[in-house]
Amino acid sequence: MSKPCFTTFQISEWKRSVAYTDTNVICDSFLDEGWYRVTSGAGEMMPTECPQFGFRCGTADPFYLSRGENLPCPEGESSENGFSPGCGTHPNITVPPPSVTTGFHDETTHSQEYNTLYTYHTIQFQCHTNTETKYTYDVRWYINDFEIIDAAHTNVVGNTLSFDTMLRQHHWEQLFKPNMMVQCSIQVREVSFTAPGPKSYSPEKFAGIIVGQNNFQIKEGDKNAVAVPISLTIPIGCSYPTNSLNIEQIKETKCLLNLLAGVPTYQTDPDKFCKGELSDEALAFETQQCGISFLHTDWQKQENVMVTGASDGVINIKERLTVLQLYHDIEKGTSNIKELNIWNGIMLPEIKFQVIDSDQVTLGSTCQSNNDPHMITFDGKHYELQRSAGEYVMYQHAQLPIRIHSVYQRCLEHSALCNCGAAVRSGDSLFLANFCNGNRYVKQFICDENDITIKEKTNGYFVTVPSGTKLDISMGHYSGFYGITHFHLKGSSLDYASTMGICGTYNKDRDDDFTLRDGSQHFDATTFAESWKIDKNADSLFNGIELPPLDFNAREYCTCKKQANTFPYGNPDYACNLTTAMEPCRGLTQSSVYNGRCKRITHERRKRSLEFIDDEEPEHIEIPLNDSDSKDPDMSWKNGWTMEKALQHCNNAFLATLSFAVCTDNVPSVPSENYINDCVLDIQITGDTQWVDVSTDNYASACLGEAMKMENLTETNTTGDGETETIFDQIAASTCPKNCSGNGICENGQCNCTHEYFGSDCSSEKSQAPVLAPDSFNGVCDTSLRKCQTYIVPGINFRKGELFCRYRPFKVVFNETVDGGITEELPGKYFSPFYMHCPSPTSRRKRSTTDEGSALGYRLSVSNDGKNFTEELTILIYNTLCLYCNITSMVCIELDTCPVVLVPVVVINNNNTPLIAGLCGGFATFTIILLIVIVTKKFSRRKVANDMTWSNQTDPPVASRAPIKTAY
Repeated sequence: MSKPCFTTFQISEWKRSVAYTDTNVICDSFLDEGWYRVTSGAGEMMPTECPQFGFRCGTADPFYLSRGENLPCPEGESSENGFSPGCGTHPNITVPPPSVTTGFHDETTHSQEYNTLYTYHTIQFQCHTNTETKYTYDVRWYINDFEIIDAAHTNVVGNTLSFDTMLRQHHWEQLFKPNMMVQCSIQVREVSFTAPGPKSYSPEKFAGIIVGQNNFQIKEGDKNAVAVPISLTIPIGCSYPTNSLNIEQIKETKCLLNLLAGVPTYQTDPDKFCKGELSDEALAFETQQCGISFLHTDWQKQENVMVTGASDGVINIKERLTVLQLYHDIEKGTSNIKELNIWNGIMLPEIKFQVIDSDQVTLGSTCQSNNDPHMITFDGKHYELQRSAGEYVMYQHAQLPIRIHSVYQRCLEHSALCNCGAAVRSGDSLFLANFCNGNRYVKQFICDENDITIKEKTNGYFVTVPSGTKLDISMGHYSGFYGITHFHLKGSSLDYASTMGICGTYNKDRDDDFTLRDGSQHFDATTFAESWKIDKNADSLFNGIELPPLDFNAREYCTCKKQANTFPYGNPDYACNLTTAMEPCRGLTQSSVYNGRCKRITHERRKRSLEFIDDEEPEHIEIPLNDSDSKDPDMSWKNGWTMEKALQHCNNAFLATLSFAVCTDNVPSVPSENYINDCVLDIQITGDTQWVDVSTDNYASACLGEAMKMENLTETNTTGDGETETIFDQIAASTCPKNCSGNGICENGQCNCTHEYFGSDCSSEKSQAPVLAPDSFNGVCDTSLRKCQTYIVPGINFRKGELFCRYRPFKVVFNETVDGGITEELPGKYFSPFYMHCPSPTSRRKRSTTDEGSALGYRLSVSNDGKNFTEELTILIYNTLCLYCNITSMVCIELDTCPVVLVPVVVINNNNTPLIAGLCGGFATFTIILLIVIVTKKFSRRKVANDMTWSNQTDPPVASRAPIKTAY
């Protein structure tokens, strides 16, 4: 800011004259900050007397120049401050403009506080100019145009000027903080003159923290982060006991300045911040935990904040603008190094960033596995994966620890394969959706919340990893098959030129999509796919007990958010350990996903009676990795179908959907022809139309997924009826499964069913019973491994809300099933569309733990409304260390491996006092004590199959006794 007497800014405005007395005041908010000289024919001299009655010069509170005795010295005269009194003649000597330098003032003195000798390093400023010894000099100091009176020095000899006139830290630390302007002035004196000469001012020196550049342009996900240069122009103080043995350690660990980096949250639109699976965070930082440090010993070293653009997964209409704030947390000012307190709460000017969008490359770049399965690579190459069932590497990132596997099994009578399992590994965290080989579960094993984000939808899940890659899994029940209808793997800008697996090489070049695992290329789709097949459990994401280590090479990033109204207090909310420059959203709940323990930890084998298997954890049945019946499906036309008939039928089916017109017009990167072709192939393989709805739903889902990335579709348009609606709103209201079967309203791609219906497509009536999946039900509960207090009931059409479980107990007597007891009806618990939980009945919970030698059974059925129940499932509860049972024939064999049971016996002593038999020591007791112990042989735990056979044995296992008689 310019000085008042030297300003060059002028305002030509007669209303600012003292003669103007109108009560209307003039607003100055449009003026830049600074001093102005008023020029006007109505008068431009400042008043020297108080304007009466106010409202002069266009303001309610005018001020004036008080003449008094403090008037400027006449021309040719000077004084110590340039004003009267004390004006007089001065030597005719020109003093060169001085300069200001900074450094440490070192002092060792006795500390009253610590009662020992202390060394202090504080900030000092020196004023330099060319001097002559025959003169004396006056030096004055100014900070931000305010004179520091305590630092004024007069009549200083020229050859000691720089050392005797220093501005010390104690002169200003109570009034100012760094990021201030420091200036000195020098006046020369000679004995024969009555006054010093005029002041010669130094240039202003900035004392604080310099940001080398305040405006940047960065690209989303750019691997080459930009460096924001930060440097100091003054040193960092320090103090320590002079005789300490840890002086260097104190200097390096205590005497430092930490600057935190925070992106103010006022820039974030709360309605958009986590609308998708990636946050709207604009900046990401290379790992510095949102800050940098300057050391006392190396304070002149420049530090850099490394920043890159964070991808939001959206094709933005225009570049995003954001600012970064660097500050020192005032709450960190609790160090006993008092010389550092001047930095507490300091803030730097905002640093502006223009973030250039890089997500345009992701349009149309979705790898797909549809129906049975028809494959499309990231680059749009089509092929069929129909020959060999098993687990495949669908996607593998070249630099990041991210893998996605898919599993296919035979599900149709014409030998076609179906999608049945998906596994997503990010770092050490794992997500599993498994509907293969009788499995029926969705689990997550999260080791770090930054690894995977899971968002539930009515008929599946969105799984997002830190690269921004998103897996869309949809499930359904078609043609007697319940499982995964499609995988849609949406590539991100960080996937470009970095993917491997059966999704191909993502680089907009279809010619190299069939790259084999060994890096070579092939023209044959089957050879290509087989090279990415998993052939051993150690490499499987499904069958492995724990995850193998991953080799990867990637930088680590942080995001740093700061509540705008809390500066300069507190740390920024930072999330580090991100392997890419984007942040998945947090706090998304998944009620239908079982939470397992992190698989990177090798857990010790569970100890009997100390740790039971969780009753609510779905059982895993091993998936066969080698398909002994590899063959291509029968592609002959069946049941009178031809290519022409199938094509006509599929075209008509697509035209009848709500999504077809709006998606064709507005989302050309999802061509309907691909899905119509899938529809035709399904009719060719199956000879019927049961999978037609799957193809139309796959198209709608892909369209909605692509539209979510296109920000231009969210611009508001006005419809003919005066309502406002965006194109995205139209798409989101048109892309629900089966158009909600006419029994609901489509909102944001999901059905909101009418009162009498439920389900992802509103096709199920609330009064109808669920449909069970007996092949996936584990009817044996081993009391040596589980508490048997909850049973998992697999099936479909479970309604959220009130569910019912009905138990009919039975017992086994002489290996015959005898029904008995009271039928109980208990409330069930909804867990997912594909299974529910039933709590154990009261009779089971009251059962004694001493009944390990008997078996207990129930016939279980469930209902959505308490009236219409399903068929019954059989539950058999026993200890496999004591019994070996066949749940089909209800024959149980007693084993000789049952644990030891101690039975206390009551005896009577000579005084007719009852005693509890036990072990006694010493010779003072003459009472005979009887101890009866039932002992069995030492046992070893044997694995017992929980299937419906004798574990593939022809005869039951040999036992030491005849078949046991079991009862309550």
